[in-house]
Amino acid sequence: MPRQQTLRGTLDWSYDLLSEPEKRLFCQLSAFAGGWTLEAAEAVVVCVEGETVLDLLGTLVGKSLVVVEVAQDGSVRYTLLEPVRQYAREKLEESEEAEVVLRRHALFFLTLAERAEPELKGAGQEEWLVRLEEEHDNFRAALSWALEQGEAELALRLGAALGEFWHMHGHLSEGRRWLEGALAKGDAASVARVKALAKASWIAWEQTDLERATALGEEGLKLASKLGDEEGAATTLLNLGVAVMVRGELERATSLIEDGLPLFRESGDKWGLARSLLCLGLVAMFREDYEWAKALTEEGLAISRESGDVWCSNMALNQMALMALLREDFGRTEALGKESLELSRRSGMVHHIAFALHTAAALAGSRGQPVFVLPDCGGRLRRCGKPSASPSRPWNNESTSPTWPPPATRWKMQRGRQRGRRGGRWTRMKPSSTPSPRKRAPRLHLLRPGKE
Repeated sequence: MPRQQTLRGTLDWSYDLLSEPEKRLFCQLSAFAGGWTLEAAEAVVVCVEGETVLDLLGTLVGKSLVVVEVAQDGSVRYTLLEPVRQYAREKLEESEEAEVVLRRHALFFLTLAERAEPELKGAGQEEWLVRLEEEHDNFRAALSWALEQGEAELALRLGAALGEFWHMHGHLSEGRRWLEGALAKGDAASVARVKALAKASWIAWEQTDLERATALGEEGLKLASKLGDEEGAATTLLNLGVAVMVRGELERATSLIEDGLPLFRESGDKWGLARSLLCLGLVAMFREDYEWAKALTEEGLAISRESGDVWCSNMALNQMALMALLREDFGRTEALGKESLELSRRSGMVHHIAFALHTAAALAGSRGQPVFVLPDCGGRLRRCGKPSASPSRPWNNESTSPTWPPPATRWKMQRGRQRGRRGGRWTRMKPSSTPSPRKRAPRLHLLRPGKE
């Protein structure tokens, strides 16, 4: 308590020394969470006439109230230390400007998220994922404010725009909480609601909550049809198809996904088209029609590479690696898995990293090598809110995926694991450790203990 009183006294003293324009800016900057850029500050804060944000920021930096950070690429970012931010927020809430500033903050980050949304489907994907991750705290603050104020449409639009970011970067549990919260705030028919339902449905099936995924998808499809929203209908058909596929309803899954294909083709949506083809490839894998699965997946990969879509390229590489493993083409499995792992690590796509590592472990077992179970495989999946999975059981839930893997596939995977056990006992090791000489496995490029 004495230390807190001393800090409070110091902040009071520093605040009293500021000019009125500096005080206003200092308080308004508390709207930001996790830092801000000059562009964001100029869009959000309301300055005194005749004063510039840049000049006032410079004085606050000089007085050690604002911290400036310069990245390697030369970009500049500002931040308030959290105790300082909390103090400034108290002052802002005491003023008459709080509602105006917080609304401007929410609208600025809504605009940024909606600007990023189409970029996540193409060549700008990796760059925008980094930027969105950098601003994640600001998005959280904007969503919190919108939900607290009952701004349902704003929350839906922001959640829908961020849905793909949450999915790609593994923020599954958090993203779903925000989307469900926004959906619960109202039921007005809108394109934003269709988008939010589609994103929530996709994340729900990723988390094996198939009942909820189906319910969200069916609501979204009904609403999209009512609004004449063909893009929303196509995306919802895809999501529904995948959810029922995991439940083992393969005929219905094929029908739903194929119904959405013409809509993606007509609109020129390569992202939706590639993802649909890859999901049809998964259905073919369920049916053990590996030739057709290979053709669909390769077409999806070609479209993804053409558009610069790293996420779908990773998905395709992982599927192709698993198919090669099931066909006992171990060299191709290793090459595809290594390529996927490198792409996934570079772009921070945690569930693709985990899947590639699981495939690598299955490959080692199929080769009769000791299998080292890396702790970060399941850890990555748990951190993103996804149940631990493996190529032999991609959805770790007996009650919702009784048909996976198919009998022949299951036999091959079990045989690989058994051969791995005979080649050396199963070992759990920390990534930084190294197996003893007696237990050292032949080097496998996909698995590199000690390297992230």
